Amino acid sequence: MQIEKRCQYCNKKFIAQKVTTRYCSHSCNQKHYKQKKKDEKVQKVKEDTKAVDLVYIQQKELLTPTEAKQLLGIGKTYMYKLLSEGKIRSIRITPRSIRIPKTEIENYLLEQLNKEKSKVQPPPTTLSNNMNFYWSISEIEKIYEISSKALYDLLKRNNIRKLQKGAKVYVKKSDIKKIFDL
Repeated sequence: MQIEKRCQYCNKKFIAQKVTTRYCSHSCNQKHYKQKKKDEKVQKVKEDTKAVDLVYIQQKELLTPTEAKQLLGIGKTYMYKLLSEGKIRSIRITPRSIRIPKTEIENYLLEQLNKEKSKVQPPPTTLSNNMNFYWSISEIEKIYEISSKALYDLLKRNNIRKLQKGAKVYVKKSDIKKIFDL
């Protein structure tokens, strides 16, 4: 008895010797078996990491690391790194059970937001025609005997505008006097 069939794995036509034959060759059978096993593993992982309902998470006061990472939108490894570095504090209920207060997540987010705000510097303005109100960086270094790195750090920390004209960088005298002549 010969029956024309299609292979379930490669979808090629073949002549089957039995009614129950599903594959054109032993290798297609093996490949399909391995593919099914792989798909089962992927499905199991998807079920394990099923998205937790955010409304449910927002009602809770103590979160598991998995819930916290989903709330922050970060990966598991980075979540545990934040916990180990102490950037997010946690409560150890049992030796294997960690809970994170929701206030810690909010504090971490506010801290990150403040860091981003401090990175943004006000846009530089144009120099006025009267250069008597400005000092160049090299002049400030000589007057106050400070290195350029230390000066730039002070300018950044105090959020002072630097104005560039050509190759030179200028800063208002009044701003520099506020820092050094306290």
